[in-house]
Amino acid sequence: MNQDNPQVANAHVCRNCGAELTDENWYPSCQKPRNYYVCKKCYDKQISLWQKANPEKTNVSQLRSSARQRRKQGMRPFNENKECELYLGCHIAERVLSLVFKDVERMPMHNPGFDVICNHNKKIDIKSACMQKTGDWGFNIRHNTTADYFLCLAFDNREDLNPLHAWLLPGSKFNHRKNTSIRQSRIHKWDKYRLDLSKISDCCDSLRSTNTKPHVKTGSTNDLDWDLTIVDYLKAGIQPAKIAVKLGVPKQTLQYHLTKTAKQGYIKKAGYGVWNVLKEPEAEKSHIRTSSYIASVKTYPQVRTLSQSTLHQFKQDAVRAHAFMTKWQVIRNLKNWTNEKRKQYLTAHNIPFEPLGIAGGGQRIIVEGKKVWLLNHSIIIHDKASYFAELALTAKNTALAKHLSIIKHIERLLHVSFEIKGDHIFKVARQHFALMQNALAQQYNESGEKLEIRNGKGLWFLIDNSFNLNEAETVHPGSAMTDNKKVQDFFNSLKAQPITTDFVLTAMAGIQANQAAFAENMTSHIEAVRNLSTGVKDMTAAINQFKQP
Repeated sequence: MNQDNPQVANAHVCRNCGAELTDENWYPSCQKPRNYYVCKKCYDKQISLWQKANPEKTNVSQLRSSARQRRKQGMRPFNENKECELYLGCHIAERVLSLVFKDVERMPMHNPGFDVICNHNKKIDIKSACMQKTGDWGFNIRHNTTADYFLCLAFDNREDLNPLHAWLLPGSKFNHRKNTSIRQSRIHKWDKYRLDLSKISDCCDSLRSTNTKPHVKTGSTNDLDWDLTIVDYLKAGIQPAKIAVKLGVPKQTLQYHLTKTAKQGYIKKAGYGVWNVLKEPEAEKSHIRTSSYIASVKTYPQVRTLSQSTLHQFKQDAVRAHAFMTKWQVIRNLKNWTNEKRKQYLTAHNIPFEPLGIAGGGQRIIVEGKKVWLLNHSIIIHDKASYFAELALTAKNTALAKHLSIIKHIERLLHVSFEIKGDHIFKVARQHFALMQNALAQQYNESGEKLEIRNGKGLWFLIDNSFNLNEAETVHPGSAMTDNKKVQDFFNSLKAQPITTDFVLTAMAGIQANQAAFAENMTSHIEAVRNLSTGVKDMTAAINQFKQP
């Protein structure tokens, strides 16, 4: 061995062929910390021999590797992918049949001709479909002469999974067809083949509950509510390893947050990879970043409404926020966001709407009890509800949080996102804030008089008696909230230090008397100064005469 070259002295050789190991012929995975001294050629040969000797294990390993690679690319199995054609026909429809009917034998996937065999030894081919834009359901029979019956399930859509109809069609009457279409206008003609939906609906409800996944915010995990997300996943029965994959974080990061959540008392470790949920954390407050056109919204505790409590429970000069109208901006050139496309979508998905008779068109829908206008460039929410709080800002934030939830509901309903650079951009087009049981309002209402105050920007203050609450109300679209705070501070100050008109007049009379006394004293002081000045002059003249010789 050459002692003059330390690299040669410290070099490693393959234990099989004796070749010197370098970075070119030595796999990095075989180097530190493994120190597996086998060159690439010998290593590949060993792997090949092992695969030939263990074909079953090799097949399983390759399948797992392929599955991991597909998941990294965003692919999912058909039973997790609602957009896949097999999801509705195989995963949902076959599970529904096996749960609804007794003693059903399910066939392997892609079994030719039929999917299940019932307890009467009848072959049943399951067909499922969602409502099309034309208002019908299409079932592909494909001239199938093998099946004895065709079970046709009609759903509203893939997202909600609501079964609308079910028919059991005899194969002898329909196997000569390529496809069968059932229209809503002629649905009564299929009544003789109709099945009871009660068990099917219960089964779909059960499948929905088991397929429901916890809500996770998209985007960076920096904004993730870890406690709430972890608890939701654990409640759904998902193991920590799979949670890390779904969140796209290393297992070490997830373990850190699991330990942190456990220290807060929300979960407890029961074994390796097994955690028990002890209690649920409070939902994190949601935010919308602020700008000149973007407001800040926080989720506040539920405020009281007139249907939830009696009016006497509200304090004097507490705030009732109402008559909200918010305008939410829609991104320009949003795909399929046109008047005609919206009509087609709402009609196809059985979403009730009324056309708006305004320039440019639009549709009005009801979401969470609120009227919502769908326009080409914006979405307008009309809210007649009342939001009660001690301060106008609190009531307004609660109302805006409600409107934000409506926008997210619409996004889920229409399968669209209205976010612009990660934000929902909106403005408040109308807002009213009223001080309830206000003393001034009570006085005006008892005398039957009205009070409306305007400035250069229009009407901003009035006396109202909605719900018999004697309200002093600020109504300006832009400054109603700040105006309400000023009025509220004024009345609170007046309540803390009550000042009557008699008190003011008496004080003013006292001030006038003091001023009269001051004037009289001033006159006498002026006269005394004059006399003093005359005496000084006479004294000066006498002194001058005395000094003369």
